[in-house]
Amino acid sequence: MPRLRAAAALAAFALAGCHPVEDGARPGPPQAGPQAAPDRHVLIAISLGPNGARVLASRIVEGPLPVDRAPADDPWAYRVEGAGGEVLFEGRMRAAGVLRGEWPGPGGKLEGVRVEIPNDVVTVRTPLDARAARLKVMAVRRSQAGEAKPGGGPEVVADVPFPEVPR
Repeated sequence: MPRLRAAAALAAFALAGCHPVEDGARPGPPQAGPQAAPDRHVLIAISLGPNGARVLASRIVEGPLPVDRAPADDPWAYRVEGAGGEVLFEGRMRAAGVLRGEWPGPGGKLEGVRVEIPNDVVTVRTPLDARAARLKVMAVRRSQAGEAKPGGGPEVVADVPFPEVPR
């Protein structure tokens, strides 16, 4: 089953309208002053297996980063760091492997349950940055009722070298 999910994620990844980058397209150092939104970004698929995380695929996507639409109550995030540990980019993402169901309970009051299911592939989108060295995915694990589990803070669920983007 995990291989089937990984294959489906890679198929969706391949069909995401991505194009390889031309030689010399990696950006230089940041420039002062207002900047236009970059017209390219990197799409990365990461496997979160029981033996650790690994990058499955990465590629350049033509177009700016999508608008962040991750709900505030889905506390998954990712961070791109440089070689010295400096944060180059942070983003939020929908909680991976979480199903949420809601229905009317006794007396018509709405009740909900969150269930974490095994998920072995997540995707993130980051700006194209030649200084990127590491990619970390963080999550706050939640109970079925949606409360943070004891210990509460985010835990790193993936810490991988930033992939070389195919040229």
